[in-house]
Formats: sequence, structure tokens, C-alpha cells
Amino acid sequence: MRAPSPTHAVDALDRLRSRALAWAAAHPRIFPWVRSRDARVLLRAYVAIGVALVLALVAPCAALALGPLVLGVPHVAASVRYLVLRQKMHPAYILALVVACLGLVGARVVTLVSAPGAAIVATAVRVEVSLGCALAATSAIVGMASGGSVRRGAFAVAVLVALVVVLVVSPYAYAGRLAFVHLHNLGVVALWVALFRHKKAMRVVVALFAGLALVCLVPPLSVASFGGVAFDDVAAWLGPNVTPRVAAALVLAHVYTDSIHYAFWLGVVPDQALRGEGSLTFAQTLRGLGRDFGRMLPWVLLACLALPALAMLGAEMARRVYFSFFGFHGYVEAATLVFAFVRGTSPVEEREVERAAPTSLEAARS
Repeated sequence: MRAPSPTHAVDALDRLRSRALAWAAAHPRIFPWVRSRDARVLLRAYVAIGVALVLALVAPCAALALGPLVLGVPHVAASVRYLVLRQKMHPAYILALVVACLGLVGARVVTLVSAPGAAIVATAVRVEVSLGCALAATSAIVGMASGGSVRRGAFAVAVLVALVVVLVVSPYAYAGRLAFVHLHNLGVVALWVALFRHKKAMRVVVALFAGLALVCLVPPLSVASFGGVAFDDVAAWLGPNVTPRVAAALVLAHVYTDSIHYAFWLGVVPDQALRGEGSLTFAQTLRGLGRDFGRMLPWVLLACLALPALAMLGAEMARRVYFSFFGFHGYVEAATLVFAFVRGTSPVEEREVERAAPTSLEAARS
């Protein structure tokens, strides 16, 4: 008996997709949320906020344990796909981006293999913060060179230089890195607002911050440890030198924004980036991934599977490996946001050459 091929699996998923569309077409109150791209994106965003709220209040440690292992590499691949591979960047800027990312990975690896509190760890943190600011400053300069606002670019560079002075020369580099850990999860939301300009984006932002306020004010139902993640340990890391109540709120806020971060990269942004109103079939999605990643696609897929496999040998080790080797993506997002601020136009360009599969009433019923 022959084993099912990947093509057969994709075809089976597309058949299920067609049946789901047919079911939605039979329900007039549901189908408008499927047919319209902007409506789908809005629904995805609201669902992401709701799920993130539930995870933060019901199972924060489980979310912290499983999120990086299951969704970490896929969402990093999505961010690289839309922020780097689909851009028309100057080769020199791409080279600078690669060098900066390698440096960021190196700094994180040094932290990973060094003893806590070692002098080299403090140096690695300073190098990481410096490279992140340098990458963002480079993006500001490229934005000016690409026809963006010189005033905005000069302002961005000045702020980033000041950050380097304050965070690197002074003893506050670790505090700056920790602040970035807290804030970078919302970077994808800022990118979505700035680059795609959804007409109802502000409603999503209001709902997001309302949920964030609720998470910070309402005690969680459970803080039970899961997969080697203990709530108090995470609180000590994310909220050093603050009261236990504030540290707990920081943990819950991180769980909440982390979940939204994954959902936006894996659902909201890919759907929003489509040209047409329809959604892609699974076959079209696979072909699009092949066009964007090229020969690297098998390695990307392998990395997506390797991290959960590594977790079977040690979940904590797998999470540390993920944060060390893939933590660079937050700085890439920040640099892209700076570029968008300076350039004033969306740098995200959809290269999908195939038309999105129709989701009209007639197509769904066929």
C-alpha cells in the first residue's frame, strides 16, 4: 500500500476547504465574514484578542511553554517572508541585515552558553542592544534614501543614537533589552496598522488595549506550572525589582501580547497581504511559500519540526535554543517599523502571481 504523498494531503485539505466554504455560503450571516478579505482580517484579529485573553487568564504557563515550541519558528518564517523576502531591497541593505542578524544570534548564543552573572553576558547584552539600534538606524537611512522624509529619518537616527548612549554606555543595557522583550510583541500590530491601513484598524487597537488592561487587573484563574515553566520564575525574569503584583501583571501581559503576536504573523498579515478578496487554497499557499523561500523551504519546514522534536529531549533546552537562534526577528520587525515611519509608504508588496481562490457565493456552492 502506497503512503499518501504531500500532494494528496494538500488536495484533501482543499476539499475540506471547499466544503467549509459551501457550508458558510448557506449561512448568510456568516458568509460575509468569509467572502471579504477585510472582514476576514477583522474577524481574525478579534478572535486572536479573545483567545489571547483566555490563555492569559486561564493557562499562562501552558501558553508560555508551548507557544515558542509550536508557533515560534513558523511565525519567524512568516515575518522574514513578508518583511525581507518580498521586498525590493538594495543588496547592500540585505547584506547589512544578514550581518546584523548573525551578530544578534552570536550575542544570544554567548548568553546561552555562559554562566548566569558572568561578565561576558553583560557584554553580549550590550552588543545585542547596539546591533538592534544600528539596524534600525540603517533602516531609517535607507528610508530617507528611498524618498522618505529627511526630518523623520534624522529624528529616528537621533533617537536611536541616544538609546545606544543611554543603554550601552550606562549600566542599563539589560533593562533596555527587557523593555524590548515586553514591547516587541505589539510591533506586528503597529506594522499592520502602518503598512496596510485597514479602515477599522483603530477598533482592533482599542479592543487590544482594553484586553491588555483587563489582563493586568484581573487575577488569573490558575498559575500552575506547565512543561517546566513556573509562573514565579518568569515573573522574576520579566519583572525584577518590582512588587510581586506588578511582576505578575507583566507576566500576564506578556502571555497576552505573545499570543496576539503569533496570531497576527500567522493569520492576520498573510490574509491582509492578498491582492484580491478571495483566500488562497492550500495548494496556492504551498506554491507561494516555494516561490518566496526557494531552495530554503525544506530547511524552513525542517526547523519548524525540529524544535518540537528537540523539546522531547528537554522542553526548557528547546525554548532556550529558540530564543537564542530566532530572537533576531524582533529587531528586524523594529527596523521595518522605523523604515515605514521614515518612508511613509508601505514596504510590503504582495508578489502572489496567482489570483486568490474565489469565495463568491457561486464558487462556494460549486
